[in-house]
Amino acid sequence: MLRTLIFLLIFRATNAGWGKNVCPSSCNCQMSELRDDLLATSWNPDQDTAKVVHPNEAIHLSDQKSINFHDVLKTAVCVYRSDVGIDEWMHQLPSDIEALTIMQAPGGEKMVFEEKHFQPFAFLTLLDIQGAVNATQIVLKSNSLRPLRSLQFLSLRNIRFQGQPETAPTHHPTYSLQDLPADITQWKNQQPAEPPHEIVFLTEVDPLPYPVYKAAVEYADMSIFNGLERLRVLRVDSCGIKEIKWQMFQGLRSLEWLSLERNEMMFIPDFAFYGAPHLKHLSLAHNRILSMHFTNLAGLLELERLDLSYNNLPHLSELSLPPFPQLLEVDFRSNPIEAVYKSTFEVINRTESLYLGGETPLSLQESGLSGLDSLRSLVITNAKAEVLDLSTLKGARRLRKLRIQGQIDEIAYDAFSAATKLEQLVLKDCKIKTISMDAFYGLFGLSVLDLSDNQLTSLPPKIFDQLTSLKELQLQNNQFTTLPEDIFIKLSAKMIRLDGNPWHCTCEMREWRPMSVNKVKMQVDRTIQVSDAKGAPEVTVQGTQYRFEKKVAPKCKTPEKYENWSVFHVLRKELRCTLSDIKKEIIEKRRFVVKKGYWVKKNQVEGLVSETSKAEISKLDKVTVASTTARSVETTKLKEISNKISNELPEEQVAKIDAEPENELSPIPKEDNNLMAILHDGKMVKISKKAHKLEMERKRQEKLKRLAQLENSH
Repeated sequence: MLRTLIFLLIFRATNAGWGKNVCPSSCNCQMSELRDDLLATSWNPDQDTAKVVHPNEAIHLSDQKSINFHDVLKTAVCVYRSDVGIDEWMHQLPSDIEALTIMQAPGGEKMVFEEKHFQPFAFLTLLDIQGAVNATQIVLKSNSLRPLRSLQFLSLRNIRFQGQPETAPTHHPTYSLQDLPADITQWKNQQPAEPPHEIVFLTEVDPLPYPVYKAAVEYADMSIFNGLERLRVLRVDSCGIKEIKWQMFQGLRSLEWLSLERNEMMFIPDFAFYGAPHLKHLSLAHNRILSMHFTNLAGLLELERLDLSYNNLPHLSELSLPPFPQLLEVDFRSNPIEAVYKSTFEVINRTESLYLGGETPLSLQESGLSGLDSLRSLVITNAKAEVLDLSTLKGARRLRKLRIQGQIDEIAYDAFSAATKLEQLVLKDCKIKTISMDAFYGLFGLSVLDLSDNQLTSLPPKIFDQLTSLKELQLQNNQFTTLPEDIFIKLSAKMIRLDGNPWHCTCEMREWRPMSVNKVKMQVDRTIQVSDAKGAPEVTVQGTQYRFEKKVAPKCKTPEKYENWSVFHVLRKELRCTLSDIKKEIIEKRRFVVKKGYWVKKNQVEGLVSETSKAEISKLDKVTVASTTARSVETTKLKEISNKISNELPEEQVAKIDAEPENELSPIPKEDNNLMAILHDGKMVKISKKAHKLEMERKRQEKLKRLAQLENSH
């Protein structure tokens, strides 16, 4: 441990001033921690579009995975300007640099990177090259990256590889002969004896025809990543790639993350990524892929996340995907998928998260989710079904989160009986018109239910009675005018949204609880300490709170005189509604439960007190008292003690004790059953039954002590 600490101190002291004297003016050189900002954003398909998340959104799908690195590297961030040649500019960079970011200034001249430019950087670990948007001014030759044997992270954006049509020659080489005079002999005699120029053949091979030459140039970039055996992360974004070949990734056995987003690929060749067998994350989002066959991605047995969003896939079948034994997340969002056929996902039965749907309506086929035994989260956009029934979710028995948006006319009574472990159910904006009374039967663990933005006009009575764990219920923006009077009676939800409906205000709404109805869910940041030690670091974590919000209070539509009035104001001030019989019964039951809990607790306390008294009495050698309840003494033991004392003590002393006035505890019945009267010092006093019992117990305890003292004295 001491050696490690000394090494770190020496390392920091040695590199503290790195980059101050050797960094070009167009660069910022410093020692900094390697962050995942540049690389992790490639896995977020919506990184260029700001997401608008409603504060009451039930399911947040922004759980993007990223790479976390904490190494401190010699880092340089440079902006290339055209006032210096690329050769001279690259020569000015420190040779021991470990992380290099090159950005092209807007309007800059064309940059062509060759092998010689990266030859000095043997220690380079991260390379990020960013071209100007909507420009092709950076060209990377096929052999330029070969010297970077230590490279682990590579990000290329808005560049072109040598050999693509944009950078290849666009015309045949043309040659023109000079105009010759009519008298060839005279012209020939005027030429010098030795020609001033001669033809030099650079290679011994015959010249290639231009179509063959162009094809060879186009394939020259296929080997651009060859030799990067330590490469772990590769991002090729917005580089205009129209076609990939398996040679591009041959030998990349350390590659774990690969992103080919925002290119122009329409097809994936067979076994395209077979050269990277340890790939765990693959993103082909924002391309033009028209179809998928199981041979395209074959061989990726360690793949965990696959992103095929924002493509042109028309359907999914059992021939679309190869076996993925480790696949956890699949994203097919924003594809024109019209149908998902049976047994499509049989080969990815470990998948936990699945995203489907796009602009084209997606028909929910029977048993389309069969095989997804481990599925936890399912999101379907633009779904289409007349009835959502048992066959839709059949096979997803471990489903926890379900979100569907689209067009579903009816929710059948058995719609979720195949997914009874649901915790969050969002059926927002589905144009639902009818829901069966038993639609949510068996969902005892459901905590979030969102039925907002639909076309519901009524709900069956007691539809939510079994949702004992429900915390959030959203019914806003429907067509409700009334609801069953006792529909919320058994709910203990913290938030119930009812705004955005044309309510007809009557006393049937008196069971609504404003403390739940007028609330919204907010995301808040909380600062907590890592440990209890003084000066411990603090971390900020996100939490959820339900806060009062006046804007979400439901408003009356009818009667007209109460239009746009708050429902609760009308009920309290105008209609002056009282509690219903059902509500009164529930309140009485709750009070009974509270009272019962109070008496149970009090009996426990009295039991402890009684046990303490018995423990003191048990110290007497010849007296044993056992109690079966907190306020009684075993009668048999008392009789034995009394008989024993009567036999041993003189009769006059026993008679004296027995002759003590008993009228102090002699009850005199009265008409009121809850009160009793006793004679105390010759006066009649009314006391409760409970007080009478306690007094009787105290007198018995005192009598036992006196008897025990008399016995010990003899």
